[in-house]
Amino acid sequence: MKDKVQLLIEQFSKKPTLNMDVLRLIGGKIFGIYGATVMVLVITTIVLIYNVIFRILPYERALKIGLWLNHHFFPKYVIFPLLLVRVKIHGRQQLTNPPYVLISNHRSALDIILNGMTFPHTMQFLSKKEMEKAPLLGYIIKKTSILVDRKSIRSRALSFKAMQHTLNERKNSVMIYPEGTRSKSEDILLQPFHDGAFFLAIKNQTPLVAQVLVYTDRRYPPTELAFLIPGVVHAIWCEPIDTTGMTVADMPQLKERVRQQMLSILEKYYS
Repeated sequence: MKDKVQLLIEQFSKKPTLNMDVLRLIGGKIFGIYGATVMVLVITTIVLIYNVIFRILPYERALKIGLWLNHHFFPKYVIFPLLLVRVKIHGRQQLTNPPYVLISNHRSALDIILNGMTFPHTMQFLSKKEMEKAPLLGYIIKKTSILVDRKSIRSRALSFKAMQHTLNERKNSVMIYPEGTRSKSEDILLQPFHDGAFFLAIKNQTPLVAQVLVYTDRRYPPTELAFLIPGVVHAIWCEPIDTTGMTVADMPQLKERVRQQMLSILEKYYS
């Protein structure tokens, strides 16, 4: 009886403890609200700047300034420092002869910001047309991205010509997500690839470069809303692949080769 009483006393005298998962959830939500506030303020600032530069400057000049603000100034000096996300870049020294057809895995809302910031030259994204309807962000996408309605054959043809113009005339690189959309599965590191980026690289005889983003999904999970955990992310650039002399017949082999290369890097970090 005495032992039972002593046991009860010990149990009630223990200080209550919170599970680490609960603490992570609470911290992630609080920091996520802070991060969302930062992003809204940054996007609003960019929209205000765009309203000025795209009104007073020729489009090509305004585009160049706008892309620099989007991809370099704000991510490097404002967004990632305020979000306490440290970016480690690997292989960027290989990217010496743009333009390129760029591809990347896509697991987090942070990816778009990271793609642009870690590329040392100028790039434009291929974006889904429905993204232009997003509040505030849609205005920026409409001004700087190449839009495509994937349900429309005509839109796909026009976007292909626009990408060729971007590569050949503007000498800007083009970034395409070959998975087609953001992956929200924790079990699938890399979804099957669509043909578009590989077809463009071969038809235009433009070097293809793959980028692998690591741990962005741990900083900002794709299944969570307003959830952010500070920490490290990695941006790994693979060696450019020369497509000179390749034909459409080489596309399946090229697509599988690049996918396996990217998958091996992801498995190394996530295993």
